[in-house]
Amino acid sequence: YVSDLRYCIPLLDAMLAEVGYVYFNIEPAKRFNPLQRYYHWLYHRRFRAAIMPYITDTALNFEKHEGPRTIMQLALQSYVKSADYSARQNIPPAFLEKVVNHIKTFLFAGHDTTASTLAYCYYMLSKHPEYAERVCAEHDDVLGRDPDEAPARIAADASLLNQMPYTVAFVKEVLRLFPVAGTNREGVKDFFVTVPETGERFPAEGFMLFSTPTSCHRNPAFWPDPNVFNPERFTVPEGHPLHPPKNA
Repeated sequence: YVSDLRYCIPLLDAMLAEVGYVYFNIEPAKRFNPLQRYYHWLYHRRFRAAIMPYITDTALNFEKHEGPRTIMQLALQSYVKSADYSARQNIPPAFLEKVVNHIKTFLFAGHDTTASTLAYCYYMLSKHPEYAERVCAEHDDVLGRDPDEAPARIAADASLLNQMPYTVAFVKEVLRLFPVAGTNREGVKDFFVTVPETGERFPAEGFMLFSTPTSCHRNPAFWPDPNVFNPERFTVPEGHPLHPPKNA
C-alpha cells in the first residue's frame, strides 16, 4: 500500500489539474486560452511519468500478482502474453500511450460509476432478501452453484449473461433509484426546451443542458410508487401498470 501511494498522489494531482482545463464551447476563457494545449501536454506528461514505474513493475511481475486482475494488469495482459520477459522493460511507445490513455479513461469515467452501482446493488440486496433469493437462484441456474467456476463459464460463453433477465431487471431498478451520472448537452440553434403543460418554448442556444436522472426516475407521472424498489417493473410485459412508459 505504501509503495502504491507514491504513484497515486502525483497521478491524482496531474489528473485533477488536466481535468480543470476541460471546457465546453460556452466557456470562451478556456476555449481561447493560448496555453490550453500546452497544459494538456504538460499534465499528461506528468501523469505518464508518474504511472510509468507502475506499468513497468506490473509487466515485469505479471505472473507474481495474485487475486483479481487490476485495470493495469488487464491493460497489459495481451502484451505480456505476446512478449518474452526481456522485452517487457521496453514496451513499444505506441502501445504504452494506449495503456496510459485507457487508464486515464478508467480513472475519470469508469471506476466510480461501477463502484457506486455495485455498492447500491449490495445495499438493496441486503434490504430485500426476497429479491436477493431470486437473483441468487438465477445465478445458480445459469452459472452453476460454485462462484469460483462462474468466471470461466462466462469467458467460455459470454451469451450466458443474456440468460439472466431478473439480474438485469434488478440492476436497472438500482440505477433507476440511484443513477450515478447525468448528461451534459450543448444547446444549439433551433433547439428548444418545451414545457409539456403549456407549450412554452425556451431557446437552448448558448446554454449547457444538464439532465437530472434522479428527478426523472422518481417522477410519479411515469413510475407507480416511484420511491419503492421493485425490479418487477422491468420484467412485466408492455401494457402492465408497472411497465415503464416509452422514454421514461
